[in-house]
Amino acid sequence: MAENVRVGKTDVDKILRRYDDAKSRRTKYNSLMEEAGFYAWPNAQDMVRNANQTEGLLRTTELYDSTALMAAYRMTSGIFTYLMPVGAKWFEFVAQLHNLNQNPEMQEWLSTATALVHKEIWRSNFQREMFITIRSMIVFGTGVISVEKVGDEIVFKSHHIGFMFFDNNSRGEIDTVYRQIFYTARQAAQEFGEENLSSSVKKALAAGNHEEKSEYVHCVAPNADFDSSKFSSTSKRVKSVYINIEDKTIIKRGGFDELPYFVARFSLAPQEIMGRGPAIEYLPEIKMLNRMKRTFIEAAEKVVNPALMVEDDGVIGQPVTSAGGMIYIRAGAQFPQALDTGTSVALNAEVIRDQQQVVKDGFFNSLFRTFEG
Repeated sequence: MAENVRVGKTDVDKILRRYDDAKSRRTKYNSLMEEAGFYAWPNAQDMVRNANQTEGLLRTTELYDSTALMAAYRMTSGIFTYLMPVGAKWFEFVAQLHNLNQNPEMQEWLSTATALVHKEIWRSNFQREMFITIRSMIVFGTGVISVEKVGDEIVFKSHHIGFMFFDNNSRGEIDTVYRQIFYTARQAAQEFGEENLSSSVKKALAAGNHEEKSEYVHCVAPNADFDSSKFSSTSKRVKSVYINIEDKTIIKRGGFDELPYFVARFSLAPQEIMGRGPAIEYLPEIKMLNRMKRTFIEAAEKVVNPALMVEDDGVIGQPVTSAGGMIYIRAGAQFPQALDTGTSVALNAEVIRDQQQVVKDGFFNSLFRTFEG
């Protein structure tokens, strides 16, 4: 259960201990999410275990069937298209008190507010970031998106689950979020201002090591010093703290009226903090399909390019089986024959199609096809 965080010099160690505890609790989910990501979102799966990964790696070397990947993408597209259609009004504001909704002036105000918010969402990066968040929820079971006002712009950002760690409150709701961040010295100066950086990062900048990376954590949690009568950022309902891990230094502090990270969990198992999505729930079926497809490919290769049965010393030299190749046979020897394994490629293909349909149904693809029809 999350507790209120008081921010001060003596509390940095306390926040970091809780951060380490949250990372430790998440460890048992890493293998499960990484495996689900391998089959349903290969480009993101390795970041589950270590958020500081090298870019540009090939991550599909053992993936033989992409049904789960395509089904997850289709489900993401379906949810986004039908719940948040671009260019259409998909929500509206109403007053909590029913009588107010009957007031013409209130109706006009609510209608105007609804139109303005839709306009701001459409001109922001909401569509791209929400699509990624929904996909994360489907594949890894949990998706995280944040929203902040930067200048005159509303900025949405989807956060990969490999960077995010959580604490629950007494009702099982996530009320504390830890976001792991890796900034180069140059990026940290841009984000926080050079005067606010920790000593090690200032030294890196002074030495010209602008690309030297450091780890930070952004902690947002219930504010024990919340005071609705004050207007300072540190008196808001949610406390916000950025800490440099190496130097254990508070780089930036502030606050929010509500949690800036919105955490979506597809479904929850009892006593678990991380969500479970279709890619996790149907992981046995997905793994079986991948193995079946691998076996099918091997069997098909044997049919298309079969092994040859050759009489001992019946062929002169090495048989050449490529197109236009020649095989020299000794006089009186039997002709080489293709090995017939008796494998029915057509039957195997039918079984695989049935298994692919099981996986597609797990991602509700049939439901979205119904909507399209």
